Order: sequence, then structure tokens, then C-alpha cells
Amino acid sequence: MATVKASASALITRVSNLQTRLRLFSQCTIQKAPRLLGAEVTHSLPLDFDAHHWEEWNGPLALSVDGQITSFLGDLTGREIPQTSLFLSQISLAHGGLGLLNASARAIPDFVLTMTMAMRHASQGFHINQDLALCWLHLTVQDLYRCVSNPNILILQRFELLLLPITEVACGPRCPGNERANPLLTKTSNNSARGRLQGHCSKGLIDALYAHLGDTLHVHHMSSLLSPYMAYGLPTHSHVSQQPIPLAT
Repeated sequence: MATVKASASALITRVSNLQTRLRLFSQCTIQKAPRLLGAEVTHSLPLDFDAHHWEEWNGPLALSVDGQITSFLGDLTGREIPQTSLFLSQISLAHGGLGLLNASARAIPDFVLTMTMAMRHASQGFHINQDLALCWLHLTVQDLYRCVSNPNILILQRFELLLLPITEVACGPRCPGNERANPLLTKTSNNSARGRLQGHCSKGLIDALYAHLGDTLHVHHMSSLLSPYMAYGLPTHSHVSQQPIPLAT
């Protein structure tokens, strides 16, 4: 995160256009963090974690990412960033937010989907080229990914804990509820699964935003603010007036 922080500081000092700063931060700077989020879950998720609330994972790295986003937006707008603005910044573009990284909701899906693909290749082999035969791993390597053969491996225990709650969202509606783990492990596209998980988490942030606002004076503005037409211009257009970017307060 030290590299992310240094890069964010450089954006503030070297890039004068506010929209360009925001785009570079969302597309480049903060994207240095996601590759580590799944690794944090791999090594530190407690086995008594409530897997049915996997979207609320708050490991040290996830909290650090949220802090960096809050700090950057504060420097960008010249004002203190409240929790409502953080929610708005992490809601997807399709749902009217800024689409910034939601580390808490990204970490566990990254871990589960990476493990899923590893297990799929271990059991089904690798397609190096469509004209070549499958490349199969040695049986001893395949066995490393079997929970039955390795009941004391913490990484596999964490995977088993998280698999079913993730499949409830990641698999399509046609998958029977009691059989969703098998399609995710054998054939469900990673891109499709990730898209469903991201949409689910974005809607969860909208619910959290409304719950946080309660009956405040600002709540009646949310339906107009949470529109894709309000958000798409912010990260995609860089040659605009350098006025402070409006965020909910």
C-alpha cells in the first residue's frame, strides 16, 4: 500500500485536471491492490468467520484500501469524505456510483474463484491449444486440491467454508440451489461468476447507503443520484471544468 499511497500523492501534485486524476486513480493507482486481497484471505481468514456475510470481510488490507480511497477523494475535493460518499464511490457505474474498488467485497470472491479455477484445471487438465490434447497434471498434484485427502490444510478449509455462500450468488438462476457448487467447480465461466458477484455487492452497498442515511434530509436525492447517467461522465471524461467533483455529504 505504500506504493499506492505514493502514486496517489503524485497524482495530486502532478495532475491538475480533477477528472483525469480520478480516472488515473480508479483505473491504475488503486488497481495495484486487488491482486493482494485474495492472498490476505488465503492466509488469514479465521475458520469461525461468518461466511454468509462474506461481503463484510474487513481484513487489514481491505481497511487500508478503503482508507486510501477516502484520503484520495478528500484531497481531490478539498473536503472531508463521510461514509455515505465512500459508499457512493464504490457502487458500480451501472448502478450510478463511481465504480472504485470495493476491497471488502472483492477479497473473498478473488480467493474462491482462483481456487475454483485451480481445482478445475487439476481435475480436468489444461487446454494449451484447441488443436492439441489436454495436458494432465500428475495424480499427486491433483490430490493436493482434494479436501478429502487433505482435511487439515487451512487453505482448503477456508475454501470449503466460503464455497457454498459464494455459489448462491456466483451461479446462474438455472442452477438448482442444492447443486450449485458442482457447476462453479466444473463449468461456470469465471467472468460470469465475477459479474454476478460484483452486481450483488454493488446492490448491497446501495442498501447500506440507504440504511446509513435513514430518514435524513438527503435520502430523497438518492434515486436521482444513483443513476448511470450521473456517474459515467466522471471517470470517462477528462477534459472538463476543474470544479470540485460532487459527492454526497
